[in-house]
Amino acid sequence: MKYLKNPYVKFSIKLLFTIVLLAIVFKTVPFNEVIHTIFHTNLIWLLIAIVFFILSKYFSSVRLNDFLKNAHTEVDTAYNMKLYLLGMFYNFFLPTGIGGDAYKAVKIHNDYSYPLKNIASTILLDRISGLAALVNIAVVFSFYYLSLVQSVMLLALVLVGNVLYHFLVRKFISNRLISLKTELLSLFVQLSQCICAYCILKALDIANNELIYIIVFLISSIASLFPLSIGGVGAREYTFMIASTYFHLHTEKAIAIGLLFYILSLVVSLFGSYFIFKPIYPIKTYV
Repeated sequence: MKYLKNPYVKFSIKLLFTIVLLAIVFKTVPFNEVIHTIFHTNLIWLLIAIVFFILSKYFSSVRLNDFLKNAHTEVDTAYNMKLYLLGMFYNFFLPTGIGGDAYKAVKIHNDYSYPLKNIASTILLDRISGLAALVNIAVVFSFYYLSLVQSVMLLALVLVGNVLYHFLVRKFISNRLISLKTELLSLFVQLSQCICAYCILKALDIANNELIYIIVFLISSIASLFPLSIGGVGAREYTFMIASTYFHLHTEKAIAIGLLFYILSLVVSLFGSYFIFKPIYPIKTYV
């Protein structure tokens, strides 16, 4: 099974999985209908959506910087933001198993001489923190549709999950990394993306069941985090397709939400390519 460790084999598997998911989606809903829906979006709302997506990435970069500070692997703020944008670009376009997160860890290690293991675990925690906030917000929004008994049961489950999350982080990673600021920033990241998704809904002229669409968007975001597809494309659209059947949503517009969010992410990440030609250097060395 050594061939599975080859980064190009991993990429090929992801590409195949992405193609299969998209084929299933567009077999159900014709591709031309989804594209027709996308080309009839309100551009003003799309521009507002981009603003909130960029804001979410700003919060995310600040959160990572705070995690690094808490881990005593401090880097310059401007350096971190440039590296974050370049990491976004690599997450989309690097055809190997390295990815943007691994690149950031190696780059910080080389530039600041911090232990690679500490940097990698901090970046991993940054991802996990975002996932925890994502789940918490999805649960809170879902209370609107649940009975009192269901809400209490779900709340108890989530509280246990949060306690377990903090316990495991403190036991196996570090007891000093998580702070109130990093937790709030995680919430700001996901709430900004929820507002971005809401703007996409308005761009598509979706006026009913907005909260259901947002909840499905959050679930699709969780699905896209699994490293099975390229940039989450396919996973989001498949999630929206299934949800549209279950919740009786407008299927073409639901799938268009996933594609538009991917396109927005792609457009913003392209700016990271600038730092391929203009190398990022550490502005200050910390000891």
